[in-house]
Amino acid sequence: MEKLVEQIKKAATTEVADYWPKDWVLRLLALLFAVLLWHFVVGEDKIDTHVLVPVELVNLPRDMVIVNQYKQQLEVTIAGPRGLIDGLRRQNVTRTINLAGAQPGTMAIRNDPDSIPFPRGIEVLRVQPAHTTLHIDHLQEKNFPVEPKITGQPAPGYLLLQVQADPATISIRGPATLLGQTDQLPTVPVDIEGLTETTSRQVALVMDEKLTELLGETTVKVRLIIEPEEAENDENRRDTEPVPLLPEQPQP
Repeated sequence: MEKLVEQIKKAATTEVADYWPKDWVLRLLALLFAVLLWHFVVGEDKIDTHVLVPVELVNLPRDMVIVNQYKQQLEVTIAGPRGLIDGLRRQNVTRTINLAGAQPGTMAIRNDPDSIPFPRGIEVLRVQPAHTTLHIDHLQEKNFPVEPKITGQPAPGYLLLQVQADPATISIRGPATLLGQTDQLPTVPVDIEGLTETTSRQVALVMDEKLTELLGETTVKVRLIIEPEEAENDENRRDTEPVPLLPEQPQP
């Protein structure tokens, strides 16, 4: 009889063990986690809102440059659980554009909803602008000679023999197309009316607005060598020619 009871207990234990897998605890925890996640994503109130997503350009070749102004933030309309959307403030969500292998010209990159890595559970309803347009040019460095501009006349009996700019050349680094539009950097006119001696002036350069953005507001030192007319006939100055002056502007 005792043997029969033991056999029945053993059979019952085996059936229970077969019914409950050995990893039943892990399976139960996974089920509970799935239920909680479902409640968090589906059961929570959903809202629609607008967020600003920064545009990040990466891997631009060193010899290339972006020459146009582009929108550096996307206006994105999203929908999802309030908790997920509130949590976006703690996340660094960006629209990354890979420019590896970019060539000079115009690129129009589409901003698809899938291009922005929002967390699962957030739906992208609209992205503005739908495209990011980039104008790409070669990056170049070019030396420009400084050209002083002179107006007026020295005092009677005096000549302007030489004009020196310091620095004589200025190097600018920027888009090749822009730099190719200019060959020299003129100064604002320097008035020498009535001068009787050599003098120096600090004067500004006259540049295109885009060149000014690259170089900044820049001044150069202009040295004006003025001597009496009889000095021009000196044996040491026979090869010196007077500097041509700008024509006088008519009075209004």
